[in-house]
Amino acid sequence: MRAAVIYAKLSPFHTARLRTTQLHGNGLGHELCPVEVAGLEATYQWPELTVAERDLQIRTLFSKSEIESISYRALKAKLDGTLNEIRPDVAVLPGWGTLPGLAGLGWCIRTQVPRVLISDSQAVRKPYGTIKTCVKRQLVRRFQSSLTAGTPHMRYLSDLGLPAKQCFMGCDVIDNSVFASSVVPKRTKSEETPLPIILSCLRFIPEKNIFNVLAVLSRLRNWHWKIAGHGDLFPAVRERITQLELQGHVTLMGHVPYADLPGIYASADVYLQPSVSDTWALAVNEAMASGLPVIVSTRCGCAEDLVTERVNGFLFDPAEEDGLDRALLRMEEQRHRWSEMGQASKKIIASWNLDLFARSFWRACEVATNAKRYRNTAGDLLLARLL
Repeated sequence: MRAAVIYAKLSPFHTARLRTTQLHGNGLGHELCPVEVAGLEATYQWPELTVAERDLQIRTLFSKSEIESISYRALKAKLDGTLNEIRPDVAVLPGWGTLPGLAGLGWCIRTQVPRVLISDSQAVRKPYGTIKTCVKRQLVRRFQSSLTAGTPHMRYLSDLGLPAKQCFMGCDVIDNSVFASSVVPKRTKSEETPLPIILSCLRFIPEKNIFNVLAVLSRLRNWHWKIAGHGDLFPAVRERITQLELQGHVTLMGHVPYADLPGIYASADVYLQPSVSDTWALAVNEAMASGLPVIVSTRCGCAEDLVTERVNGFLFDPAEEDGLDRALLRMEEQRHRWSEMGQASKKIIASWNLDLFARSFWRACEVATNAKRYRNTAGDLLLARLL
């Protein structure tokens, strides 16, 4: 079986997943054909692929362009040509709402190639019965199987018409060993601050709920918050820190290269993911692999599968006025157990690994290719023309 997998821009954790998937596939007699749309992107500032990553035989459609600058028409033309060249038995596509995913779906319908949906969307505060949901249902039903993130994501796909037995979890994992093997020593209190350090790795956008955390810290003032990341809200966050007189309680680290992240996690005591909306929150995987106890918003897709109350951390609802206050206080009360909770994090995240991704990837491909074939309906043909 030859499987083409398409991503907008590959990151270090994507290539780690693909390398393991390729090894698994070779053992099963399968061939993996990765396709990257763009060699650059502005949102996460992922670097270009290294020579070692190029060994995966990745096809990059626009090697010197940012993904944000590529038109759908240009993407579709190049992707069609590349898929015609690969001639895959199955195509694995990145979501129903992304331009690469839609272009790939159109090609698959026209050529009647089975397709697998990569999806980490979940039904958090999303109403049903809307036109948008109807469109999603029409798109999702054109897939034969899915590689999805976790339990809530599987429920969501099932609600949209893709049965759970055709969905396989594990699309949002990392190379746990990169973070578990960090040899950076924990800092001592005299080196930085007498306060325990709570870390967040996130973009400076409204969904990450940064201003609410600052408001909570202005009341509690018993933590030092380190934030790794950047984004449009960075100047406003810096100004708010000054207004709340939190300069001694918050450190803005700016953009941190992926290779430097293990040392950043190793310097922290607790990890916080405060998002009001997050499909999964991969930084929680990184923190848990680093052996940290975690505080995670219930709006994060990973919360249900990765966080067990009082075992490896605490959950909170960001819609509750004092939800984060209570979670921080509960974590502080468990300070004597932080090491134990961190070890529990490592144990939980151990099964959410690259092997899980690879197994689920090929199982989803097998289900898709074994699905009962059908002739394109008028609706299929119309959708293919629109895409």
